[in-house]
Amino acid sequence: MKEQQDQSSCIAATHDLVRTLEAQYLPLLRRLAGDLAERHPDLDFNVHSSSVGSRTPYQGHNISLDCVFPGRSAEQPDSVCLEISLCCLTTRPRVMVDVVWGAPSGYSEASFPSVWSAQEDWPEATVSGLSKLAESFGNLCL
Repeated sequence: MKEQQDQSSCIAATHDLVRTLEAQYLPLLRRLAGDLAERHPDLDFNVHSSSVGSRTPYQGHNISLDCVFPGRSAEQPDSVCLEISLCCLTTRPRVMVDVVWGAPSGYSEASFPSVWSAQEDWPEATVSGLSKLAESFGNLCL
């Protein structure tokens, strides 16, 4: 019974975290996508929010703004993405943001945290970690 209550509490906290980040960042990303689409009508801008990793122990959620460059050759990246990633939602949720080019490059232009090599290096999605994310977010959008 206690384990079931703990699991229910974890699921509720996970949904609250995702809803909080969606409420904070989806409107901002949608406005940014609209502004960019007006300035660059030849490019495609899309905002997404979706669960990831449901078949792994690292269940997560991504919130993103993608820019797709139509007509690129296979040797050139055809997109760039600003993505807020949550991982380990069922254990100790962690958060990161990066601006990354699509295949074949995969090059990261910028990220929060700025230096990391594994998800364990990402800040925990606590009040403090999310505050630091909010402080850094504007610099990642430049």
